[in-house]
Amino acid sequence: IVPNPYALVAKPPIPSTIDDKGLYAFDDLSFKNIIHLTGGVRVTDYTNDGSTNANTKAPYNVKPTAWSGGVIVKPMEWASLYGTYIQGLEENAIASNNVDNAQSVFPPISSTLYEAGLKLQPRKNLLIQLAYFDIKREGAYNERIDPVTKLLHGFGDATQTYRGFEGSVSGYVIPDLAINATLMLLKARTFQAANANSLHTVPGGTPDVSWSLSGEYTVSWLTPSLKVSAGAFHTGKQAVDDTNRAFTDPYTTFDIGASYEFNLGGHKLVARVNGQNITNKRYWAAVGAGALAESLPSTVKFSLAFNY
Repeated sequence: IVPNPYALVAKPPIPSTIDDKGLYAFDDLSFKNIIHLTGGVRVTDYTNDGSTNANTKAPYNVKPTAWSGGVIVKPMEWASLYGTYIQGLEENAIASNNVDNAQSVFPPISSTLYEAGLKLQPRKNLLIQLAYFDIKREGAYNERIDPVTKLLHGFGDATQTYRGFEGSVSGYVIPDLAINATLMLLKARTFQAANANSLHTVPGGTPDVSWSLSGEYTVSWLTPSLKVSAGAFHTGKQAVDDTNRAFTDPYTTFDIGASYEFNLGGHKLVARVNGQNITNKRYWAAVGAGALAESLPSTVKFSLAFNY
C-alpha cells in the first residue's frame, strides 16, 4: 500500500537552450546480394546553455565524432547473419531535487552498441530472429554520498552496461494459426566511477527477463470470417531507481479477444472485442526514475472498423 502523497508543487526550472549541429556521411556497399557493408561517421557540435540550473547556469559544449558500421551476410535468400557497431550521443539527466546540487545539467552520455544476430524466414509469412546486444553508456547520472561533504550528491560519471539476448518468432506456424513469441534476457548494471571494477546497482526500470506469447486462430472450419486471439505477457522484477532500495514484483497478464468480418451494403466491416488483463492483476505498469505508475484493471474494448 502506497499512501497518497502530498507535496507542494515547486516552480518549474528555467528551460535550457540546446543547440545541436551535425554533419554526417553514410555509405552502403553490396556484393551479389550476398554481402552488404555499411559505414558512416557523424561529427557533432552540441551545446547546452545550462539555464535549468538557476544557481550556476553552467553551460557545456562537446564535439564528438561518432562512427558506425555493419555487415550482413546472406548465404541463402531466406537466411542472414549480421553484426553492427554504433556510437551515439544522448541527453543526460538533470539532478533531482533531493541532492545538494539539484537541477544541475550534466554533459551528454556517450554510448556504444555492439549487436550480432541471425534472421531466418523459412516461409514468406514466418520470421525467426535471434540477437545478442552489448550497450555501454559512459557519463550516466548517478546519486551517491559525496565523500567530502557527506551529502547526497548527483554525479554524471557513472557507467551503465546492458547486455543480453533477445529472440522472436512471428507469423503462421500452421495455415490457421499465427503466433508472436518474444523473449529478452537482460543483465543491466551501473558502476560508480569511484569504484568502476565493482558491481554497484541495477538501473531502474530494467527487468532481467521479459517474454510474451500471443496468437490468433482463424476458425476456418466454421467460418473464415471469425478469428479468436489470446496472449500472455510477463515482466520480471525491476528496481524502482538506481539506489536499489526497492524492487517491484514480477507479473504476468493475460488478454483474450475475437474479431468477425462481414459485409454491409457492399463494404467490409470488422467487429472486434478485446479483454485486457482478464485476471485483474494488480502491478506497477511503469517503473523508473523513482516513479511508479499503477496498472489498469480488467478492461474490455469494443471496436467496429469500416472500409469504404
